[in-house]
Amino acid sequence: MKKLSIQKNNQLITSVDDWKRLAPPEGGDKQWVPLHSAMELANYCIHYLGNVPKEIDEYLSRIGIKSNDFLSEPECITSLYEDGFGKAGPRHHDLLMWNNEIVIGVEAKATETLDEYVTEKCKKNGIVKYSENQLKRYPGLCERLLNKSIEKCSDIRYQLLSSAAGTLIEARNRNLNKACLLVVLFSSEIVPQDHIELTKKDIENFISCLKKNKNGSYKTTFLPNIDLFVELIVVDAKTYK
Repeated sequence: MKKLSIQKNNQLITSVDDWKRLAPPEGGDKQWVPLHSAMELANYCIHYLGNVPKEIDEYLSRIGIKSNDFLSEPECITSLYEDGFGKAGPRHHDLLMWNNEIVIGVEAKATETLDEYVTEKCKKNGIVKYSENQLKRYPGLCERLLNKSIEKCSDIRYQLLSSAAGTLIEARNRNLNKACLLVVLFSSEIVPQDHIELTKKDIENFISCLKKNKNGSYKTTFLPNIDLFVELIVVDAKTYK
């Protein structure tokens, strides 16, 4: 297995308690619930402490990642403002992983969706009206990542756009030409099968807008020199308890 060190503010995370104390979810205690994404991501990574979790390790091997030693930071924040995507909030990666070959932005899910469809973000009473800041964020992400108007992105979830942009920016900032948006969905008795299928469909809709490279990655119009891998991994929560 590839090695993984988890740190926050230069402090090593070696337990789920460390994770909650040093890198609590943005929503606080209301998001720190068994079988829901924030706590399950911590449980999953701590179960494989010192190593990249099994399913992620296997995926990285499949896409040809050979470098073994990864660093990571839970609740890593990437500004989207400096790249012209408006002053709305930054990208919060549930976990950002990197080495000298690739950056991986992990988006953890359980019962949660990948946010609203991007066309719904500013709709009120059936009317869409964008502020200058929102124009940079919502239509801007569609146009600069997918080369599509927002009107043609009615089936694209906003979180896929923001997480892809944030992961690409982190790869560029590290002078790397590979990035990966990795959605890890933790399945359990509270996660219906149709929710898993919806998440798969949402990701398929997103990647269908991108040009596929020969190595299985995708090209965006935002940072075309960085290969973007996109993958959904479904993990049975029973396997790491």
